[in-house]
Amino acid sequence: MSAAAKVIERVKSSFDHGASYEALQSLKTAYYRFAARKQPEEARTVLLEGALLMLTRQEVTCATELGRMLVDALTQQAAGDGANGAAASAASDADGLCRVLAGFAALPAPADGSAPAAAVDAQVDEVGRFAMEAVKWAQRCV
Repeated sequence: MSAAAKVIERVKSSFDHGASYEALQSLKTAYYRFAARKQPEEARTVLLEGALLMLTRQEVTCATELGRMLVDALTQQAAGDGANGAAASAASDADGLCRVLAGFAALPAPADGSAPAAAVDAQVDEVGRFAMEAVKWAQRCV
C-alpha cells in the first residue's frame, strides 16, 4: 500500500467520527510533506483522492480547496518540466481532474431550501473557479 493510500485510509476513519475539518487539514499536511520530500506523484494522489473523498461526503468547500490545490500542483509541475513534460502523465492528471469535475456534477442540488441561497451561490462560485482553473491547465498542458 502506498503512502498516499495510507493517508487516505486514515482520513476515511476521521470522517467516520465526523471530523471533516481535521480530515481536510490531514490531507493538506500530507500533501505538503510529500511535496517537500520530492514525491510529486504521492502529493498529487493525496489531493486527487482527498477531493474525491470529500465529494462522496458532500463536503463541497473542502473538495474545491483540494481541487484547486491539485491544479496549482499540476501547474507548478508543468512549469518545472518545461517542454519536456510527459504526455502520459498529463493525460492521467487531466483524467483525475475530470473525475473531480464529474463528482461535483453528480452532487444533488439543495432543492429543499435547507441551505441559504448565499451559501449555495458561494459554493457554485468556488466550483466555477476550480473548473476554470482546471480547463486553463488542460489547455496549456494536454
